[in-house]
Amino acid sequence: MGCFTARFKGFCRFNRTFSQGACSFVRVGGIDSTSADRRKAVIVKTNQLSVSARRLSFEGKTLVQQKRLLPTKLTISLGLLVLVFSRPLLAFARFAAQSDLYSHTLLIPLISGYLIWWKRGESVTNSPPQKVLGVTFLAAGTAVALIYAVVLLSGRVVATQDYLACLILSFVLCIAGLCAFFLGGNQVRSLVFPLTFLGFMVPFPLKVESFLDHILQTGSATVALILFKLLGTPVYYTNLVFKLPGISLEVAPECSGIHSSLALLIVSVLAAFFLLSTPAKRITLVLATLPLAFLRNGVRIVTIGELCIRVGPEMINSDIHRRGGPLFFVLSLLPFSMLLWWLRRSGRPALTSIAPLEE
Repeated sequence: MGCFTARFKGFCRFNRTFSQGACSFVRVGGIDSTSADRRKAVIVKTNQLSVSARRLSFEGKTLVQQKRLLPTKLTISLGLLVLVFSRPLLAFARFAAQSDLYSHTLLIPLISGYLIWWKRGESVTNSPPQKVLGVTFLAAGTAVALIYAVVLLSGRVVATQDYLACLILSFVLCIAGLCAFFLGGNQVRSLVFPLTFLGFMVPFPLKVESFLDHILQTGSATVALILFKLLGTPVYYTNLVFKLPGISLEVAPECSGIHSSLALLIVSVLAAFFLLSTPAKRITLVLATLPLAFLRNGVRIVTIGELCIRVGPEMINSDIHRRGGPLFFVLSLLPFSMLLWWLRRSGRPALTSIAPLEE
């Protein structure tokens, strides 16, 4: 019996050892099998990742190539556009160099180019080009040029200023159209101001210039009449003519101050863009240039009139009348600067005093 029990225990010990060996063998086999499968899975995933990486790198190269190709296409297109408009552009340069009113227009492309260069560091997300908008601007520019061609073919004599106003407007519209057609939408949005600022290089048609002269004449004369009455100066006013003691002054188109007013408008647009943050403040500053133009020219008229009364009628030919425009323009910058300062400070949170901590 004891021998049977010893044999039984030995069998159980052998069975346990065999089972453990078998289990360990199965476990080892399972580990080997699983490792092989895992290695296969890792290899498959690695291959998939390498394919994806190659695709991403290819797509990245495509994006880089597009970034390189699009500005190149735009540059070539702008060069061809300048070549097409070379004749009116040369005529415009000669016209602006000889004009007192439009001499500043030669600086407008340089300022717009600087604004574009200044925005070069801005990070803009990729977006598809606005081709519909680009075609719209190109069609508008072509239509303006065609209108001029039709008028010219009809036999009507077109003044040089009207001819340049038409073709330079067409040129600016085509520039905007090419930028919208080739550049991404977000990039075009970042260049809206430089492209819009190019509009200042377009000269006014003669009828538009005459209309603006009349508005400035009337507004300036109204302000001057109010100032004369505030000073107690005897004055009779009719049809832009001031009848003063010993002399009569007429506010002629040459005295409208349109050159200084246009220069102040350009300064206000640049100051609003660089120094103001909200559209409402920017619009306020730009619109304020009209009453400031009335005030500046009205003060000039009153100054000349008072000098003619108190010094002598010969003051009508003095330098303050003939060459006093820049002086009064600088004086008009004082209220303009005060308005700009107020607009910059308005809307800022007020500084609150901090009470000292009690110990």
